[in-house]
Amino acid sequence: MIENTIEDLKKLLLEHRITVCAINSLEIYQSDLFDEKNSELFSKLEWMAKAADELGANYIITAPMLNDNNGPYEENKKYLKALYQKLSDYFSKYKVKLGFEIISLSPAMVPDLACAIELIKEINRSNIGLCFDCLAFYSSNSSIEDIRRIPLEKLYIVHINDARKGFNKDSVMEKDRRFPGEGEIPLKEIVSELKRLGYDGIYSIELITPYIWEWDTARAIKHAYKTTKNILYPVYKNHKHLAKN
Repeated sequence: MIENTIEDLKKLLLEHRITVCAINSLEIYQSDLFDEKNSELFSKLEWMAKAADELGANYIITAPMLNDNNGPYEENKKYLKALYQKLSDYFSKYKVKLGFEIISLSPAMVPDLACAIELIKEINRSNIGLCFDCLAFYSSNSSIEDIRRIPLEKLYIVHINDARKGFNKDSVMEKDRRFPGEGEIPLKEIVSELKRLGYDGIYSIELITPYIWEWDTARAIKHAYKTTKNILYPVYKNHKHLAKN
């Protein structure tokens, strides 16, 4: 078994001129413990935080998962608020910040964008913010008005993705995911609203779609770049990091 180090990874990234903006993602469950000395959650996050600082990544994405006990959202909010405040305190020694995203599965611990915004405000920590996922936003029936209520300083990163036409919002599958612009999600409207909010940060394509795994890597990268740019360029055409060609 070959064991690689963070230094090996840094050299590889430098060789291929790749910058790491975030590490994605750490799943959070209702059974996770608060005790940093005995919790697998804290152990995983500790490793990720050290790696992020060494790689120069600004964010670690965390994902509160399913509402397994079918409890009311208020109970989940109380649990997550206390957990994230503890995570905030414990990981304040690192440069990296923690973003959480609502997931496109149901029933989720954080059911929609409005609840995520409320939770972020109640956590009220400088190193805890939001990862906005376009598929989760759309499948949770969140609204454009919700985007307008996002505190800009708390919007860390955007996952841009699409979903096939006619997919079931209540039961999103990996096979439903599509490249930007190849599905039914109104991405141009969403991106336009994010820009109107003042967001000009990272858009990260997130695809975990089985049919793409069969593609040649270069083909997948080129198609991801092309389809993502087709959505972003009309909105951000004057952005210094977005060339026309």
